[in-house]
Amino acid sequence: MPAIELYAANNGGALPGASGGTAATFKNDLAPYIRGPFPSGPVIGNTEVNMKNDGVLLTGHPNPIRAWRYDYTTGEFIFNYDSLSNDGVTNYDEF
Repeated sequence: MPAIELYAANNGGALPGASGGTAATFKNDLAPYIRGPFPSGPVIGNTEVNMKNDGVLLTGHPNPIRAWRYDYTTGEFIFNYDSLSNDGVTNYDEF
């Protein structure tokens, strides 16, 4: 997500959300870098973020409660959805 990269570039390499480790901190940190509201995930209207800090490669969930997964130690940000996208080949969490 370019907003994460812009935030890091403007904040000495610090990643958004790292200071508090919460979804609210993450969204607040990114607000100046996102035009409009925080984007929805594959589940329409769901903007919730599952925060992690263990550095393990992220994967999506088959029945997610939260739309996104984010690791604030690596900056990895994915759809929290382990299901095929409309192209019939790629899982949402691979975008």
